[in-house]
Amino acid sequence: MHPAAVTKVSSTPYMGLCPSVTSHILPRSALLYSGFLLLANSSLESLTALQVSSGQSLARCLRFLLTSRDPDDQYTFLSCLECLEPSLWAGTASEFPAAFEAREVECVMQLLDSADRAIRRKVRVFFLKAILLAPLNGIFFTIRR
Repeated sequence: MHPAAVTKVSSTPYMGLCPSVTSHILPRSALLYSGFLLLANSSLESLTALQVSSGQSLARCLRFLLTSRDPDDQYTFLSCLECLEPSLWAGTASEFPAAFEAREVECVMQLLDSADRAIRRKVRVFFLKAILLAPLNGIFFTIRR
């Protein structure tokens, strides 16, 4: 095995894969998004259990993309976040606090002024899910009981 391929899983945002090795296979954003697509097909109960057992929000591992000035990273951040149920990151569920601090939400708000139309559209979806749909889903769940 290539010496650069040996990394600690928790020390890198690349899910344990060495950036120098993965960059020759697939772009970082494609690998990360593929992982979140897998999460999108998981049940909310299993994702909730994963977050509780790890003590960390799944959305928090995306924070490094949010501070990037690269539009590809910003788009990847928003695309990955779309794969997760808002209750896991928006702070609307009592079990989970908001995954992002106020300054990070402000960074997302600033993406509304992005020159990239696709990023602006994704930001609108981000806020629609976080602000409107997540509380409604909670109300629906409460009524269904």
